[in-house]
Amino acid sequence: MSIFDPDREWVKLEIFVPTTHSLAVQEALHLAGAGQSGSYDHVFAVSEVTGSFRPLKGAHAFIGEVGEISRITEHKIEVSCPEEILNTVFRAIREAHPYEMPVINVIRLV
Repeated sequence: MSIFDPDREWVKLEIFVPTTHSLAVQEALHLAGAGQSGSYDHVFAVSEVTGSFRPLKGAHAFIGEVGEISRITEHKIEVSCPEEILNTVFRAIREAHPYEMPVINVIRLV
């Protein structure tokens, strides 16, 4: 499987996750079929970022307090996958990710 396969539509995902859960999310992505290119798997780019958020009333925050802005060190995991497996990949992320509402950006590749 390669991102150069002209018969498939590919997307890149950017997933923001606490550093404590980065490896678990990467393994979940792998098991769901993301991060494969040719004769390689576990193809991820991981960078350290600062995340900012404020839980609102009714939130069940993994980190932070309702009404207070939090800034924490997170990993941004970048990975490509065929668009056709997105639902499987989303389910895998949600099972491994500790946040109530994980931030997942989906970018269509051309």
